[in-house]
Amino acid sequence: MVRRIRSFDIRTTMVNGYEEAFKAAIHRAVIGVTVLKHKKSGYSLETHVYNQALVKTLSSILYEELREHLRGILPYLKLRTTLTVIWDENGRIIGIKNIRIPIFIELGELTINELEVKEEAKPLKIDLFSSRFDSASDNIRQLLFELKNEFGPNIRIDEHDYLTEKELAEKLGVKRVPSIIINEEGPPLENPDKRTLWESIRKLIKPEVIPTMKSLQINPILSAILKEARLLSKVLPKE
Repeated sequence: MVRRIRSFDIRTTMVNGYEEAFKAAIHRAVIGVTVLKHKKSGYSLETHVYNQALVKTLSSILYEELREHLRGILPYLKLRTTLTVIWDENGRIIGIKNIRIPIFIELGELTINELEVKEEAKPLKIDLFSSRFDSASDNIRQLLFELKNEFGPNIRIDEHDYLTEKELAEKLGVKRVPSIIINEEGPPLENPDKRTLWESIRKLIKPEVIPTMKSLQINPILSAILKEARLLSKVLPKE
């Protein structure tokens, strides 16, 4: 009878270099995949217990190898294990190969306790230069009416008759009607459609956000490396 075997590549989540975290990550990944792939193919309790014991032994061997070479700095590192598990037809682990443990160092961590959002947004000011007897001006008035309903008190709309306020129009660069100036900035929007108007307004909405209790913690290992590099730079001859 030919023995049917199957294999699968497994990668754990990245964890801190503490022993318990490292072993737990391997256990979750290997046993979790094993149960998922064999729960419908006669996966027995005895096989499950055997696999757990095997994975425990494997993770202990791997961590001891790491500890031998990285003693003292393992807690400051990040580890992720990749391996290939081989099972028999009943889900019993009969081999593990291609084990790789990439080792990462976390440079540091930026923490911000809270981003305080100011509730009172700075209101937008819209100047409309229009004509009393112009259908395009009527259309823009309708767009601004819809806009006012959406934004409420956060938008202020002032309408100017182009013929009677030519001096202000020239000052703001308005040459045709209907034209819109937002916050008295930028070139006039000449007879804009709804999409153009909304996009222009959206770009000017900038909520004030204030970060509180900021801190940047540098990994102690990296700090030591940087300190050593600074010392070396003082004693090494300059090119």
